[in-house]
Amino acid sequence: MKNTRTISCLTLLLAMLALFAAPALAETAVSPEAVTLEMLAEANSHEKLLESCSSYCMHYDYNGEYSGNTYADSELFYTYLPNSVTVYANGQLCEIKEGTFAVRLYVGVEPDLEWTTGLIMYSPEEEIVEVVPDGEKLIVKTRTSEQYYGEEIEGSYGEFIYEVDMQTLRYLGGSYTVYAPDGTAAYKTASNVEYDVERPAQAQELFDRMNPKGDHRTVSIVAEPGTENETVYSVNTARGDSARIYYNLDYKAFYTDPECTQVYEGGADTTQDLTLYVTKEEK
Repeated sequence: MKNTRTISCLTLLLAMLALFAAPALAETAVSPEAVTLEMLAEANSHEKLLESCSSYCMHYDYNGEYSGNTYADSELFYTYLPNSVTVYANGQLCEIKEGTFAVRLYVGVEPDLEWTTGLIMYSPEEEIVEVVPDGEKLIVKTRTSEQYYGEEIEGSYGEFIYEVDMQTLRYLGGSYTVYAPDGTAAYKTASNVEYDVERPAQAQELFDRMNPKGDHRTVSIVAEPGTENETVYSVNTARGDSARIYYNLDYKAFYTDPECTQVYEGGADTTQDLTLYVTKEEK
């Protein structure tokens, strides 16, 4: 009798624990009807993700033709594609393009840093079509208008599939498919995400290279010299490394003198400091 009573009490206790635990689990899960694109973007912003992980890396497959990665941690952002590599850190960008390393210098224009904001970025035209529970995940399907083979064609559209954690909405993987007006899939990009991964060796190498600790040189561009709008843009590089200039197309040419009379022809010594001048006026 004693054993039977003990077992009965234990069974009752477990049943009570299960009764109280079930609502608690349900309350932490996000209701499919409540999901919005704003919620997905917020949950997958860079700052929010780093509250629960040290790093993250998204792997892409572009229509089965080539693959790429985007990695981020508290110090840097790194993106790799077969024809280009980019690192952003400390407000500065560097790249490897066509096999050549260079630190970027922006003159009169701002860099596109949208890719550093997080894992989910949506357009104003994007709308949620459905949200379906799948185990511990939510499958969020959205649709947006899309250019088809470079031109806007009525009936073409893009479809995103976001697989997110049901409780945190953290992105796990998904796809983006472009559909032709007849409904056939023309192009598909698939992705998945890893969290708490080691920093890629190339990312570390470029990070060290764009922040030279020893002797370095300075490349400066003086815009509108001698005017009230004069602005100096500059960047440091290791001696021997190049600076690639991205500039406002209103600037007509680069000059070697403040009066903007001697056009710069290129070929500067990359081991020495360099100062050039630009103006929007024709000379």
